[in-house]
Amino acid sequence: MIDGSDERLTTVADEWPYGRGSTYGQELDICALGHRIPTVDHFQCVTNPGSGCLFMGTSAAAPEVSAAVGLIFSANPSLIWQKIRLVVRDSADKIDCTNGNWVNGRSNKYGSGRLNVHEAVKSALQLPSAPISCP
Repeated sequence: MIDGSDERLTTVADEWPYGRGSTYGQELDICALGHRIPTVDHFQCVTNPGSGCLFMGTSAAAPEVSAAVGLIFSANPSLIWQKIRLVVRDSADKIDCTNGNWVNGRSNKYGSGRLNVHEAVKSALQLPSAPISCP
């Protein structure tokens, strides 16, 4: 959810093709990893012997997308939210090509694909940036 609307985020888990805590449909924007994410937050996490504390679901995936948006904005502070949203969508990796039911670059299972932060930041750096003016 990049703009506060009803756009959705889904998670990608080891249980292909569906992740835990996910949602699907035309309103889906992007998917991000949301299964077995290491965390230092010990509040309601899943303890995995030898691996420490793990975080799961959209509650784990949403901070990943938020951090990506922050990095994109840092790379090009003149971008407005609509352009950042396009950067996130356009730089996503297409996954599960066999079962993803991709049509015109979109899937009801994966939205625009799996978040690719590296490609999104590279894309933002290539876009024109306007000087920031202060009052």
